[in-house]
This record gives sequence, C-alpha cells and structure tokens, in this order.
Amino acid sequence: MSSLRKRLLTAAACLGVAATALLGGSASAGPKTDATSSLIGGTPPAELTPIKYFAGLWSCDTITYPFGQPPVKGKLTGYGTFALGGRWFVWVLNEHRSPQNPDPTSSQWIWGWDAARQGFSAEWYDSKGLYNTQFSAGFNGNVLLFEGRNRLANGFSVPTRDKIIKTGQSTFTDEGTIEFGGQWVKVSDVSCRRA
Repeated sequence: MSSLRKRLLTAAACLGVAATALLGGSASAGPKTDATSSLIGGTPPAELTPIKYFAGLWSCDTITYPFGQPPVKGKLTGYGTFALGGRWFVWVLNEHRSPQNPDPTSSQWIWGWDAARQGFSAEWYDSKGLYNTQFSAGFNGNVLLFEGRNRLANGFSVPTRDKIIKTGQSTFTDEGTIEFGGQWVKVSDVSCRRA
C-alpha cells in the first residue's frame, strides 16, 4: 500500500471517529437534535417549534411614527415560512403603496435558534438599506421580545426592540421602539391577522 493511500485511509478513519464523537453515537446512528449535532447538520432544533405559529400569510395594519411628523397609517402583507432544511424561519414583508406611503418598503426578517445563547437570533434587511441584528430569550407567555441594533445604510446605529404579542389564535401585534437620546421611542405599531 502506498504512503499516500495509507495517509488517506488514516484521515478517513479519523474523520469517522470525529463524526462519531460529534454525533454522540455510531457514525450510522443518524442526526441528533442536540447542540453538538447542530454544528454539523442534523434535524432542526425543537426550540424552533413555538414559532410555527407565525407560518403562513398575514395581512397587517401599520402605524409608523416619523420624528416630528404625524403618524402614518398603512398596510403590509407578510409571509412566514421555514427555509433551509427548517433551520431558519424567514419573513417576507411588503408594505402596500398608498398616498400616505408612496415609497413602500420590502424586507426580510430571518429567525433562527442560537444554541450557544439559548434563544432566538434575528436578522432584518430592507429595501432602504436598514438592517438589524437582534436576540430574544424566547417566549414569556405570549410575548416574544427581540432586542438589538438598527443600522442605517449611512452607518447610523441605534438600539432597537420588537415586542411581538400573540393576541389570539390567528392575530399578533409588533411594537417597534428605538432608544434615542436615552429614551425608548415608539417607531411603529403593527397589527396582523391571518389572511
């Protein structure tokens, strides 16, 4: 047997042992749903189960609170679904064009499970260049609170919160706030119902 072939077989055996150790059993035992197996694949974590509630098509009424201006009412359509093997929950949100909102925003909000921090991670991206990174420790009753930072395309950044409340079997609200000048300021109210 050639030296190269011996090294390749040894490397393959080491990979098999490493996979066995990471999977917590035999290499053929199949994926597990613990934190270790999530590093290398496996099934989606069970901790994502509570957000199944948000899957589907939603019709939402919105109110935004621009600084120094009257509130602006609008509508948006949201669709939530699991993606990428069920490991991520992806929201696609589209505001409706109206006389009050002539330049509607489209966005994606991606939720996942952060096994290291034991909570939900979230990333938001929109058509105006805003993005944010958030974290939630999970549901407290019917409330899911995400906290993080909003970042504008120009680099301006502020702390942000999204307080999502399941208000019924097919309704929820989302109150958006940012910290500005040492105070929490409401920037949006969203009220959604299954479409």
